[in-house]
This record gives sequence, C-alpha cells and structure tokens, in this order.
Amino acid sequence: MGAPKLNLPWGETTVLGHVLDILVSAGVSEIILVKGPIPIAIQDSWAGYPIKMVENQAGEEADMLGSLQSALRCICDTYRNEISLPLLIVLGDMPRIKAKTIQEVVFSYYSHRKSIVIPSIQMRRGHPWLIEQTLAKAILDLYPPATLKEFVNSHSEQIDYVTVDDPGILLDLDTPVDYENLKPA
Repeated sequence: MGAPKLNLPWGETTVLGHVLDILVSAGVSEIILVKGPIPIAIQDSWAGYPIKMVENQAGEEADMLGSLQSALRCICDTYRNEISLPLLIVLGDMPRIKAKTIQEVVFSYYSHRKSIVIPSIQMRRGHPWLIEQTLAKAILDLYPPATLKEFVNSHSEQIDYVTVDDPGILLDLDTPVDYENLKPA
C-alpha cells in the first residue's frame, strides 16, 4: 500500500477511524483494538470511544488469525465468568460496511441464537462476523497453516447467514487500487 493502510486518510479521519465511527454509531459497547507491528495513528476523536488496545502477540508474524487470537485472549481473561457473549469480528480495513449491517448481524444473533452469524450479499459471505464466546477456544487452538475460513467451514451447521443490502461487507483495502476506488471523494 506504500503506507500503513489503517492510517490512510478517509474523509475527515483515517480508514481505521472511520471503521471505529461505524462501530460506535451501530451501538457497539466495547471495542478491542488489536495493534500489530505497524503503529496506529490514534485520533483525538476516539477519546470517548469504548476502546481497549491489545498488542498482537504474534509480533512481526502478525496476521488476521494472530490478531483475532490476541483479542480473544483478552476477552476470555476479562469475561471468563460469562456463559456466552456475542463477539463481533470486524476488520479494520473495511470502511465501507454500514452501521445498519452490524445491527442486523447482532439482531439476527439474538433472534435465532446461532453460534455464528455472517452477513451475505448475492450468495457471498462477508464481514463482520459474530461468534459466541463459547467458540473462542476453537479459534485459540488454531495454528497456521489453519485458517479462519477452515474454522467457519467446520462449524457450518452453527451459522446463520443474514442477507444484507451492503456491498461493503465484501470490500476491504488490500491494494492501492482498492483504496483509490473505494475512498470517499
């Protein structure tokens, strides 16, 4: 990307700042933000946000699985007496998701009580996912080359796919072209 993609400008904030704005506007009550080896440009506007920062314990080897495992360790340590918390897994490089989509995913969880809720559009699954805390151990037990896709596929009977009208669930920023095509005018 030529620069840390989460720190790239996005309107009045950064890519990550916009994703955090979406989460807060959707009513997310607690955000675990996993920091990797690349510094995050923290914004003054996040001061009142319910954010807890966690280091990715994978260090230089940081990837999506390692980031998620770091967040889950923090959550399991903090909420070990909870029977089952719904946990949203939100990617920091997906600034086109809608707050309404997050609300629909959470609503589906409380309506259908499936252990995994995944938004889909045009028969394609996207992000953010919601999982019950009871599945955290299964993710914590994954080691590369195992992937989160394999985890989801192995729990297919526990998934509630929610059809949403939000192409943003499929749009992440992996290349400079992605960023140029998706950034706000």
